[in-house]
Parts: sequence; structure tokens; C-alpha cells
Amino acid sequence: MGFASLLGASILVFVALRILPGDPAAVLLGPEATSENLAAMRERLGLNVPLVVQYWTWLAGILRGDLGSSMISGNRLVDELGPRLAVTVPLGVGAIFASQVVALPLGSLAALRHRRPVDVAVSAATQLGVAMPAFWLGIMLIAVFSVRLKIMPAGGFVRWSEDAWGAVRSLILPLTALACVYGAVYTRYVRASILEVLREDYIRTAISWGLSRRDAVIRHGLRNAAIPIVTLLALSLVALLGGAIVVESAFTLPGVGLLLLQSLGRRDYTFVQSLSLLVAASVILTNLLTDLVYAVLDPRVRTGAADG
Repeated sequence: MGFASLLGASILVFVALRILPGDPAAVLLGPEATSENLAAMRERLGLNVPLVVQYWTWLAGILRGDLGSSMISGNRLVDELGPRLAVTVPLGVGAIFASQVVALPLGSLAALRHRRPVDVAVSAATQLGVAMPAFWLGIMLIAVFSVRLKIMPAGGFVRWSEDAWGAVRSLILPLTALACVYGAVYTRYVRASILEVLREDYIRTAISWGLSRRDAVIRHGLRNAAIPIVTLLALSLVALLGGAIVVESAFTLPGVGLLLLQSLGRRDYTFVQSLSLLVAASVILTNLLTDLVYAVLDPRVRTGAADG
């Protein structure tokens, strides 16, 4: 099933790129290139052969572990990925961790204080956070902390090997922008999940036995409340990549998101196809891990699998 999904994704990406306007040969030669030069460049890049042959050549390389080389620069994607992942992975993981640190206590507190001032305040704050694009928030953070206060870098990235603290400082503002937006979304889901658990009969029974609402949720409800939150985390990994693309662009961070955006703008077919396939593989792997987490959180999943 996973292989079929990857195959379908590879075909969709390949076809979509050929439908989009733009020509790698024109990008390489510039607007003043003659038709003869364009034809020669397309021949050199292998763009004149049938699409089926182009697709199979690329896919065969992927199956051999070769992600391909850029049509524009000639650089191998595998060589580009290492430094880029050193930016995107800490940014994404840090944003998810920071958003959860905020979302879990705030969402739980809002649910346990339902329709009280704390709940109203948290709901209003999260509604504001959901409405703010990460790109816009990033620009506002730059305007305040970089331009006005001059205490944080406005963009760029210092390599970890050169200055670890400088690398951390380069990620603080973009990480904050992503964490605020996704933290607001997670907080609302945590609140909704715990409110749903509080309405369950077993929670009411636990409370009737003398447990407080907080203790009843902690002892008996957190596992059930965590299931939809785990689902959201799995789905948000893809959305986080989209957010990372615009945030990396705003802060000129040399990450995977910026590489994908630049490759798409240059119609660098090989890079876009291989990066998109890696994203699809990450999604499938995340779904598999999510199913395993479900089995841990909910024994009924394991029982159903055993019965099947």
C-alpha cells in the first residue's frame, strides 16, 4: 500500500511539473536565448525524449538510491540535503515541541475551567493565533526584535559547526513564528479532546467516587484524549513543511523548504520531483508510526488487529 502511494505520488508530481509553464532550458540560457540554443539545451537536458522515458529514467535512479542532480546547477541532491536538513529538522522539531509545551497545559486548563474567564481568555488567544499566518508573524517578529530592538538576527543562518549558539539564535524567531501558529491550533484540539472526555460516563463515575475533575482526567482520560491529538500531530507534519517553506523564505534560512521553493521557481524538475517524493515517503512513514502509537494508546486497536 505504501509503495503504491509513493508510485502514485511520483506520477502526479511528474505530470504536474510538465503541465506548469516554464522551461529549465530557458532558465539556464536566459531570456535572450535563440530557439536553436534552447533546442540544443533541451536536448542536453534530456527534455526531448518521450515523457515515459524521462519518468522511468528518474524513477530507476530513485530505486537505485540516486536522488538525481540539479538540472540548473548540476549539484547532487544528496549533497544538498545534509546542510539543508540541519536547518529544517531543528526548526520543525523545535516548533512542534514548543507548541506542545504551550498547548497541553493551556488546552487542559481551558477544558477544566470550561466557560470560565480562563477558558474565554485561552479561546480568544488561540483564535487570534489561528488567524495569523506564520509568514506575517515572522515579519512582525523581525520588525520588533531585529529592526527595533536589534537583539536577534533578521535572517540567514550560521552553520552549527561554525557557531552553535549563533545557529540557535538564527532559529529562535522563525521557530517562534511557527510555534505560535501551530500552538494555537494544538491548544484548541487539546481543549476539545478533553472536553469530549469529560462528558464520558467513566469520567463521571470516577468523579462520583470522589476524584476531582483534574485527577479523573489524568488517571482515566488522558489516553483517550491523546488519540485525536496524535492524529493532528501526524497531519500537521505536512502542513508544517508548508509553513517552513514560507518561514524559511521570510528569514532566508537555507533549509529544505527554501530549496523546494527555489527549485520550483527555476523549474528544476529533478530536485522538485525527488524532494516531493521524499515528503510523500515521510508522510507514509508518519502514518505508520501514528498507527503504532494508536495501538499503545488504545488497546482496542490491538484487539481489532488481532481479531482481523
